[in-house]
Amino acid sequence: MKNQSLTVYIPVWDKSTAEKNIRVFENLNSVSKIVLIASDASVIQAKHKIITTEHFNSSSTIRKIKDDLSTDHFILITNDSGINIYDDSINRMLNVSANSGAGIVYSDFYDEENGMLTYHPLIDYQSGSVRDDFNFGSLMLLSKDALLFCIKEVGDYSYAGIYALRLAVSHNFPVVRIPEPLYSSTKIDYRKTGEKQFDYVDPKNRVVQREFEKAFTEYLKQIDAYLP
Repeated sequence: MKNQSLTVYIPVWDKSTAEKNIRVFENLNSVSKIVLIASDASVIQAKHKIITTEHFNSSSTIRKIKDDLSTDHFILITNDSGINIYDDSINRMLNVSANSGAGIVYSDFYDEENGMLTYHPLIDYQSGSVRDDFNFGSLMLLSKDALLFCIKEVGDYSYAGIYALRLAVSHNFPVVRIPEPLYSSTKIDYRKTGEKQFDYVDPKNRVVQREFEKAFTEYLKQIDAYLP
């Protein structure tokens, strides 16, 4: 019998990767619902619901997840990785969330490349873990309670919505890392060699960075740490 307390939201950046992730989560008893997130519903043919949004990291995406969500917890895949995970790992995350009251649970994982697994430990989230590129791995488990409580603190962002939500959750709920590798992740990077490291300073990303700065400023105001 299926555990009716978990929805998985799968972004569609690469069709074949999304289809692989769909198959993985369809085979899990702990997952009751799968929803795809895409900029265009026609990019993939699937029996699952598709949420369309121009930018995956936008506030609009978060609000559409809120309107769709009917389970107590949800998993959000956060990058264009192929995921391998099992019911025991998801149940472990659900138990940690229930026991700790966490708004976000994440875990260590394995990098998978050419059939080889390499352990990828992450670091614990602390009050100063405010970088927009803080590594949560390829997926996070979030509670519905945290989403509903914190969404009011998320402004209107095209690119910094998920970042703003994460900051709001960390302000109001525990963010818990499980120091165990609970899944494997096969990363797909379509960019040219040497290009990735310069994304942050690329002038074309200035609009994006200004949004992150605004979201961080609002977070400082929420925690009474803002100095004009």
